[in-house]
Amino acid sequence: MECRVIHGRCIGIWNAHASKAQHAQDVLARLDGLCDEVLHPKSREETIQAIRRMRNVRRLIVAGGDGSINAAVNALAPLAHPPQLGLIPLGTANDLSASLAIPDNPYEAIKLIEHGQVVPVDLIQVLTEHRDAWCINMATGGNSARVTEHLTEELKERWGPLVYLRGVIGVLSDLDVFRTTIQFDDEPAQVLDVWNILLANAQTCGGRIHVAPRANPTDGLIDVIVVRDGTVGDMAEMAAGLVIGNYLQHEQVLYRQVRRVELRSAPPMRFTIDGELVDEIPNAFVVHPKKLPVIVGTLHTECPPTTA
Repeated sequence: MECRVIHGRCIGIWNAHASKAQHAQDVLARLDGLCDEVLHPKSREETIQAIRRMRNVRRLIVAGGDGSINAAVNALAPLAHPPQLGLIPLGTANDLSASLAIPDNPYEAIKLIEHGQVVPVDLIQVLTEHRDAWCINMATGGNSARVTEHLTEELKERWGPLVYLRGVIGVLSDLDVFRTTIQFDDEPAQVLDVWNILLANAQTCGGRIHVAPRANPTDGLIDVIVVRDGTVGDMAEMAAGLVIGNYLQHEQVLYRQVRRVELRSAPPMRFTIDGELVDEIPNAFVVHPKKLPVIVGTLHTECPPTTA
């Protein structure tokens, strides 16, 4: 079934700056044939504004990376009845696509959009003092946010998905410690010395690294991973545990599944949201279950919201 026979229009978003877009002009041709209109925004803000101006849209197809998807999510999340979201992964990491079992091959992804299953997925609302933002994959704060600051377009092109591991080298010798007050749901707040905090809706970030292996974007929960201050030896042990899949059991790691997280830290902790560094400091994260309909791969397993 093609998009144009569904009630309402099908609109495409093409990010010409995505790492794989330059070598995918035939994919663009396929997208043109699939949609009633394909837009070519030149920036994140232009993407958001273009989507907000849309009317009578049943399906939105985003061809780009995780940043393009996040821009679309931030435009769609405030809508009472958002259109279906289809993804064609053309970015460096494409982490969300991995968690939703969307094929890396863009042609297979297009076939999936034409015939795939639509599943309502959770979104995380990120609250700051002046504005809200939305996260569909993962928010990372502390030293992990500093890694993003070291990444240039040149490094991304040279290293591909490994660029995120390359970026870690720039901060390992100078880790910041954040004195953090954190509250999970209605529990009493606790004070921790923290290296990193990850708030996950899906499983991977940083180029398919499974930092939240138990996360599922349809379970109605935020997977929170707090890496507490420790020694270089602790960091080495956690890195090894990350490789073999058991780092959540390390004594320096606090792991929870919750619906709301409130936090403040000294120094203030910057965050990336779906890989995009944000200027304002978040003070709370709230999950909104089944907020956005997304076309997922055949191997994706949907989980019902937890009621406990």
